[in-house]
Amino acid sequence: MKNPVKNLAPPDIIQPGPGQNTLIEVKNEIKTVNVNEDPLRIDFLYYANNEYINGGWVQIQPQTYIRPVNSETRFKLLQAINIPIAPRKHYFKSTKDMLFYSLLFPQVPKDVTHIDIIEMEGPGGNWFNFYNVSMETVLNGIIPVNIKRSK
Repeated sequence: MKNPVKNLAPPDIIQPGPGQNTLIEVKNEIKTVNVNEDPLRIDFLYYANNEYINGGWVQIQPQTYIRPVNSETRFKLLQAINIPIAPRKHYFKSTKDMLFYSLLFPQVPKDVTHIDIIEMEGPGGNWFNFYNVSMETVLNGIIPVNIKRSK
């Protein structure tokens, strides 16, 4: 498994303080998870959009979560690395720019084979939602955002 980035503190990192907990929604229950456990790191590569002057902008919503496929359990975003949390935005300088970023979540149970990565569901937006992503891809690869992105 990949290790979370240590000693990297660009301004776009949101990180809980030592000993703080994060919340996990399980149906209508709330459970806590110690964020000092090794988080699940998911890496992404976003290519600037050539439909916009200078490639446009990108951000991630603070309510982003993952869930095992066919489950209602939600694991909320713990940390975003190299991508701003909305309402802040990263503006590209060129349509040829790329942005590598990582999202950290609490670990999912070991028997989970596929997850959904949800920025926000519903109409009115162009969200970073990925459905039925294999844990093998999550643990060993980089998700190319503009290729596998669901609208």
